[in-house]
Amino acid sequence: MDINNLLQNTPGTLFRAEEQNNGIYQLIAPLFHEDGDMMSIYIEESNDGNIKIFDNGMSLMRLSYTFDIDTDNKAKILNDIILAKNAENYEGNICLTVSPEQIYTGIMTYSQLVNQICGLDILSRESIADLFYENLSSVIENTLTGYIYDKDVTLPEYREMKIDYVFRGADKPIYLFGVKDTNKAQQTTICCLQLAQNNIPFKSVAVFNNLDNGIITKFARNTLMNTVGKVFSDLDGFKEHGQNYFKSEIA
Repeated sequence: MDINNLLQNTPGTLFRAEEQNNGIYQLIAPLFHEDGDMMSIYIEESNDGNIKIFDNGMSLMRLSYTFDIDTDNKAKILNDIILAKNAENYEGNICLTVSPEQIYTGIMTYSQLVNQICGLDILSRESIADLFYENLSSVIENTLTGYIYDKDVTLPEYREMKIDYVFRGADKPIYLFGVKDTNKAQQTTICCLQLAQNNIPFKSVAVFNNLDNGIITKFARNTLMNTVGKVFSDLDGFKEHGQNYFKSEIA
């Protein structure tokens, strides 16, 4: 199986793989840890023809620098995070197995998992509900009345990419993304870059949960801000000024 050919037939045309040895490939992709280091993600064809995505133990090693899994409760939280992504922990090596057709979705899911595992704050607060997306939906429903939009949209040619809101009526559709953490910032950046590379007409808006609370890394934040067309630094700013933006863009 040609891993690079497989990647090129997905929305992940920005991705490539470098063979290391014995059929194991290292993924080269714009997926980064909070310190700017590229994630260590490896790909291998399994004996049954599926694709195994793994990290050679790097995620848990990074976590160990700042966080000890020294109680049963912490171990349970970690295992629940891994199982929620349909992955497994093989003596520290986090593995996710997908079909060849799902390699792009698998990589994006795996990158989310790595961010969750390596993020001390995310791990320690995993059980606390985050209402950002519910609050964003409420703001849109209450302040952007009269505008036509669809929620949780996937484009026919790019079904692995989800757009939170698509507003109609402008010369180009407006794609709005809610951004609460580093992972969503990276996902949004990749989505916008991929669509632009394929000459898909659109305008992009990012609404941050809070640009300055330290949850989103500087690298991910700056990359996203250099990619999208309009940025709202927090939900309160969007609530106050979002109506004026859409009024200027949609006659």
